[in-house]
Amino acid sequence: MNTCRRVSVLVSLWAFLSSAPVAGQELQKIKIGYPAISYNQIHIWVAKEAGLFKKYGLDTELIFLRGGQMATQALVAGDPPLVNIGTVVQAVLQGHDLTLIAASENAYAYSVVAAPGVARIDMLNLGIEVQGNGLATTRSFINRNRATVKAALKGYVEAIHYIHKNKEETKKVMAKYLRDADPEVTDAAYQGFVKMVPKRPYPTLKGIQFLLDELSAELPQARGAKPEQFVDLSLLQELEREGFFAEMAQRYP
Repeated sequence: MNTCRRVSVLVSLWAFLSSAPVAGQELQKIKIGYPAISYNQIHIWVAKEAGLFKKYGLDTELIFLRGGQMATQALVAGDPPLVNIGTVVQAVLQGHDLTLIAASENAYAYSVVAAPGVARIDMLNLGIEVQGNGLATTRSFINRNRATVKAALKGYVEAIHYIHKNKEETKKVMAKYLRDADPEVTDAAYQGFVKMVPKRPYPTLKGIQFLLDELSAELPQARGAKPEQFVDLSLLQELEREGFFAEMAQRYP
């Protein structure tokens, strides 16, 4: 084996070992909630079913919470401590200790039913940034369990990349959770996810400001709030510095 090939093999082996749980290591149990049976929850299901949470040392129980309000209340109570939820802006404005650490939606995924003269008005194509679904927790939970939150975030991010690369495997998982084996339904949901969800799932500060502006009439405290108050980008930034996104791009080209 020549020197270059030997180095390449060693680097690949190191990358595998550094991302895999140590043999015999006990997995850490954690609950992760989700509020809807919808395309924007696919990566949570895939991270569980494809063993990506487990890969980073987590024994994950997925908890279905019926609707955003119930999911928010559960997250505020700390059970489960991580929820793939819509915006946390209103809850934070009301004094709750919530924060977004990642986001899978930064635009409205809706179409408008309009007058006959309007032939096409897809909201995604209007270029309006708005903070939607994302992985949320509390700042206090991050402070106490940063390594656990980071492990969950790794599984979350890798699932997004996995989905883009593994269509058929993803659709099998979707059929299980969507409770509908109709190929047209699962295919449409898959295409919606691929179109909507960025591979670098950063929350959109511009989109949060949009929500603050919308809420300012109802909640006066929104007028003086800054988008940075609602996010913790430090974990995603750590993954960037450590080369995690580059590794994902190489693993799922």
